[in-house]
Amino acid sequence: MKLADKIVKLRKQFGWSQEELAEKMEVSRQSVSKWESAMSIPDLNKILRLAEIFGVSTDFLLKDEMEVMEPLGEDVEEGVIRVSIDQVNDYEAAKTKIGNIVSNGVYLLIVSSAPMFILMGLSYSGYNIISENLAIGIGMGILLVIVAGAIGMMIHTEKYKKGFDTFEKKKFELQYGVESIVKERSEDFRPTYARHMAIGISLLILGSLTIILGGVLDGSDQIMMYMLATLLVIVGKGVHTLAQVGSRKEVYDLLLKEGKFSPANREEYKRAEKLAAFYWPLVTAIYLGWSFWTMDWHISWIIWPVAGVIFPALIGLMGLFSKD
Repeated sequence: MKLADKIVKLRKQFGWSQEELAEKMEVSRQSVSKWESAMSIPDLNKILRLAEIFGVSTDFLLKDEMEVMEPLGEDVEEGVIRVSIDQVNDYEAAKTKIGNIVSNGVYLLIVSSAPMFILMGLSYSGYNIISENLAIGIGMGILLVIVAGAIGMMIHTEKYKKGFDTFEKKKFELQYGVESIVKERSEDFRPTYARHMAIGISLLILGSLTIILGGVLDGSDQIMMYMLATLLVIVGKGVHTLAQVGSRKEVYDLLLKEGKFSPANREEYKRAEKLAAFYWPLVTAIYLGWSFWTMDWHISWIIWPVAGVIFPALIGLMGLFSKD
């Protein structure tokens, strides 16, 4: 493989345009284009710079017979896996897809009761559109279908988890040059993360205001049913927004070993994972059991914010016991 072909392959592997590579090399786009079309050859300083940026040896770039990339020599701890840019791209794509599916599933779970509230509101209208029992029956049927669909979506994510052990259960190091790419992506994503976090939190606050608004407007059972449905839709969208950007930020934090994935916080994250494995299914079972038993769906939703507050408290308590 010739130098020109290697430059093209490496540039595309890193996901850069000719303009982006030219910027990193501090040359014009035309220069990169000439290198890739073999119309000119980079000088020695540029070869050294290309090797540094791509994280390969100069031998790999200059020797046509070398087809396999040789990363620059680095001291690597025994048992630590070296992660390439291709592996990072595959992991990021899979986690993004899983994050989208899970956030959609969570949204469906939150709004699953909304149709029943709307139907119950119609039953309270006084126009005999639908009886209360029929409204509850149809609403429950819709709820079960939505819950089944949401759970099915979440189970479906297992097909995308191939290769996750490398990042989530084993020790790894990013190959030379890959870390700078991930940092660049993380910095580019930061404004989007901040914006969506603000939107998500605003929606959660706005959702809680619908109940207050319902009491101010009328306070009748019909209005409150509609307001509860509205609350679920707004809060669901808020959680959906937070979950989507949170899952993507988690990818960058894990790859860069920052935030909860830093060495100092890693143990706390592992404890959170173990607790979450049975805590949230238990909360879901309590929510559904209480709701079906009492049929007080307009009250039982309070389980979720309470459970959300208790969860980090339990994590902190586990941390105290582990230190002792």
